[in-house]
Amino acid sequence: MPVDEAGDASRSDPESGFRAQLQRDPFSVPALLGLGGALLRRGRPAEAAALLQTAAKSEPSVATLSLTGEAFLSAGLMEEAETWLRQALEVDDSHLASAVLLAELYRSTDRLDDAATAISNGQSHHPAADALIREKAALFISKGNGLYHAGLMAAAEASYREAIGVAPRLAGAHMNLANALARQLRLDDAMAAYDAALAIDPADDAARFARSLLLLLTGDLAEGFRLYEHRKHVFELRHNFTKRPQLPAWQAGQSVAGRRLLVTSEQGAGDVIQFVRFLPALAAIAASVVLEAPWPMHGIFSDLPGVSRVVGVEDPIGDCDLTIPVMSLPLLLGTEAGAVPPYIRPQEDRVWRWQAWLNRSPPGRRIGLVCSGATTHQRDRERSIPLATFEPLLALPDATFVLVQPHANAEDWAVLDDADNIRFPGAALTDWADTAALLSQLDLLITTDTAAAHLAGAMGLPVWTLLTFYPDWRWLLEREDSPWYPSMRLYRQPAPGDWKTVIAQIGKDLKTQQ
Repeated sequence: MPVDEAGDASRSDPESGFRAQLQRDPFSVPALLGLGGALLRRGRPAEAAALLQTAAKSEPSVATLSLTGEAFLSAGLMEEAETWLRQALEVDDSHLASAVLLAELYRSTDRLDDAATAISNGQSHHPAADALIREKAALFISKGNGLYHAGLMAAAEASYREAIGVAPRLAGAHMNLANALARQLRLDDAMAAYDAALAIDPADDAARFARSLLLLLTGDLAEGFRLYEHRKHVFELRHNFTKRPQLPAWQAGQSVAGRRLLVTSEQGAGDVIQFVRFLPALAAIAASVVLEAPWPMHGIFSDLPGVSRVVGVEDPIGDCDLTIPVMSLPLLLGTEAGAVPPYIRPQEDRVWRWQAWLNRSPPGRRIGLVCSGATTHQRDRERSIPLATFEPLLALPDATFVLVQPHANAEDWAVLDDADNIRFPGAALTDWADTAALLSQLDLLITTDTAAAHLAGAMGLPVWTLLTFYPDWRWLLEREDSPWYPSMRLYRQPAPGDWKTVIAQIGKDLKTQQ
């Protein structure tokens, strides 16, 4: 038995008294409990357990059994601790201290289901029980997230529902469930799940933002764009709105009349291309409009009506009064202000160069292909398609295909090497102005949901856009056309991952145009 470093003199009088009682009566339950409890508090659980189990055998009350279990648990003797704590709960199954201790034992041995069961009998209000329940729910959520990112939405839904079954008041579980339901196009159920999340946490910006995307997808643009402002407080997007802290940021409902405005870029290139359509209407009410954009986009925005100049994302700005994110313009101006004719034109000095390049191709139709976009896109794995998937189209006679991308994936090079009717400009596409000039010389662009689709649409060029089963909000539902781009035709997956059916339909439509 270890020696107390402080010696006998350090023992409290009550402890000495308990020892004296035990000398007179070795089986005195009060003395055994008193000394055992004192030793447990002093960090000597093994000694305490030996005394306490003797007391518990003589007087098996719930308090004595629970304290004995606690001592064995502190000593690391899990099997013995479980035995005593179970006995305590057999005496009183609502004894909170025993339930929490037993849950702690199970948790330490990764038996979370048993841990949750141990504290489920009317004790979920206890902080320790709450923490354990949240931990178990987090495991279901983590499992669901893995399934979600693997595209297994029904399985993800089941995991999120298990999390809600464990912790019904966990707002994040309801929001994740809503996302999984939305991806299955069960939109009414998804909206109900978003509402459940917001009923629990009305201040959850991520849930309000996610709900806005569903509203926009279903065509409720007014309410959708109002809630869309909550994107500014979502962690993954917040960096878009903190770039220029020295300039005041526009607030919803604030007038911009007579103000010098800096319209800032955000999110992806396609988002910026789509929403600069509102700049002429903005310039009609503001004193001046400066557009911020990444440098590869400057060439396509250099002659936008109403824009005094285009600046880089890092360029200093000293002559503006207010910043407004480009995707907030529909809320400020109303979506009808974006109903404009084609608003991006190619630069003539670039057009002739790409015209000369294409003139070295055989006669016939010139069809652009885009099979993949930026790998940083949140849903790139869903929207990007191996070039080999387009091979049924390559048999079209009297057609030259152009892969309108600056880069090709490694697996796409096998197709490029084997096909004699695909041209690939590659790195010669130095910026978006080059892409615009090349697109202007094609008869048709067939593309996945990438910024190239937006560019062709903004130029008023024929473009067929391939959409995933759960499309981005801007393409709405079911329809084959787009109110944003009159020259665009939409092809939708009939089931998640089914590009084969989409390509087959495109092949039929190409043949009818011959």
